[in-house]
Amino acid sequence: MSDKRKILTKAGSRTLVDEYASLIKQYASLEPAREQQLARRSQEQRDGAATDALVTSHLRLAAKVARRYGRYDLPMADLIGEANLGLVIAASHFEPGRGARFSTYALWWIKASIHDYILRSRSLVKIGTTAAQRKLFFGLRRAMKKFGGDRTGLTPEVAEAVAHELVVPVRDVIEMSRRLTGIFP
Repeated sequence: MSDKRKILTKAGSRTLVDEYASLIKQYASLEPAREQQLARRSQEQRDGAATDALVTSHLRLAAKVARRYGRYDLPMADLIGEANLGLVIAASHFEPGRGARFSTYALWWIKASIHDYILRSRSLVKIGTTAAQRKLFFGLRRAMKKFGGDRTGLTPEVAEAVAHELVVPVRDVIEMSRRLTGIFP
């Protein structure tokens, strides 16, 4: 097995994710004109090389976004893989004639892929099936912090403030908090 494939221990210096991060640095960011040119070739001529160049030039963006979701205690390699999947989906749907940068468009697809993965992986019990539940799932921690709640419990006052902030019923806030913290009365 090559050195790049080995997963080194914490005492070692690098993991596969670290290796991946150093490998994707070789792909330069594109100038807006070059990006538009590649996107047009990809869309109009179904040029695979143009699509590859467009995607590989944005791998660092996908990895950066994936790192923001590390707090969900899921393997970073899986989060990066899902982010890359979102990047590929974005490349297949991107319309260069609308004037937007590919990175701006791809960001939505990257986050959507990661959110979908987190919701599928977070619990055996299906959560986040409605838009309000997804908003609650991804916003609960931030809102609890804002209103003084913590991971050990949820006071009725904080639950009510969070529910008002996220525009969801108080009982949904309490239920989601219980699911995420594992604390049941």
